Amino acid sequence: MTLRTQGSVPINLHVGPTWERFEDIRVGAATKLSSIRDGTMGILRLKKAQYRIISEDDFQKLYGIAAEADHLRRDVQLIIQAATIVSESDSEASRKMLQMVAFQISEKVTFSCIDGSQPLKLTDFELGEHDSDDSLVLPRR
Repeated sequence: MTLRTQGSVPINLHVGPTWERFEDIRVGAATKLSSIRDGTMGILRLKKAQYRIISEDDFQKLYGIAAEADHLRRDVQLIIQAATIVSESDSEASRKMLQMVAFQISEKVTFSCIDGSQPLKLTDFELGEHDSDDSLVLPRR
């Protein structure tokens, strides 16, 4: 799968130049590093470590995707906390809070790294009232 960022710019990294010693890259570094363009990653292999070298643009794209993933992780934690409150105190107020949290998160979540991603939209059923016998069951930790 090719990841895409806002503006549908693909991130499709492929291996470019490989160096087996630091000295190989140090001598004539500007020329050698100029071969690492967008979409290309260089590899520096040393005895005990391996390093990937990417362009600034690719780094910024990957950093953006990582930031989105972290925001999504925090949003999921918030929904789980709200759902836990509903499961412990099944009241109209707690259900409304869960609904509000889910709605707010659905309005802001887009997956810019996935081509054609649109903000999540809750359906009328998901936003509507539910029967009093509807229950939320969460696994015990």
